Amino acid sequence: MPRVRRIVEAGLVREVKDMFTGRIHTPGVTRRPRGEATGEAQKAANRKRLIEEIRWKLNANFVAGDLHTVFHYSGDIELEQADRNEKKILRLLREWCVRNGVKWKAAAVIEVKGKRGVNIHHHIILPDIPMSVMRELWERVIGEGNGTVTATALDRRGNHGKLAEYLLKYSDAADKMWRELGRRRHRISWARGMEMPKPRYIIISSGHWRKEPKARKGWILLKDDDGNVCREGYTEGGWPYREYFELRL
Repeated sequence: MPRVRRIVEAGLVREVKDMFTGRIHTPGVTRRPRGEATGEAQKAANRKRLIEEIRWKLNANFVAGDLHTVFHYSGDIELEQADRNEKKILRLLREWCVRNGVKWKAAAVIEVKGKRGVNIHHHIILPDIPMSVMRELWERVIGEGNGTVTATALDRRGNHGKLAEYLLKYSDAADKMWRELGRRRHRISWARGMEMPKPRYIIISSGHWRKEPKARKGWILLKDDDGNVCREGYTEGGWPYREYFELRL
């Protein structure tokens, strides 16, 4: 009575998702009654998959001490100009890293709040670059006194799932504006050469799972906000699944 196990290893985190599927018949396992497929349901499924991919890439490339930076403007700016500014600051930061022997990695999104051209700023995940350097380079892009930089260090949790959700949410308004302008743009700008983990799938002979997963030696189970160490639910196809995260100590 088999089931499928998806394993994703990204940085310090190992994700395990046990699921049943109609492709492999498991006696005794039934599909939840499916409602009528809707465009909104498909959008939600696509968004969930996108968050997973962002999370895997963040976990694989960023560690405690790396920075979640925000590059601010002191006044209004048009989206197209912000796009040019983002490309320029990323180029300057990359050049600084190359000169100083710092491994270059970055994930950048443009966040828009309010009306068009109002309160635009850039969220960029970066290696540990001195604040004085980032502020100097940002002034080279936008001019002295026209903005500032703030930064928060990533913690030791290893799983950047919340950050993945935030980055996607930050990009929503800008993505909508790009579409209105008739332009296509990636929601997140990634530095080239960053690692992207690939899921691997194995068939598990047992058709059931234990009540609560057990961490392997040298690992701990990560808890969700509700205190649980695993999530259970149904896939988009209506089949039951269980998912949990291990953190390497």
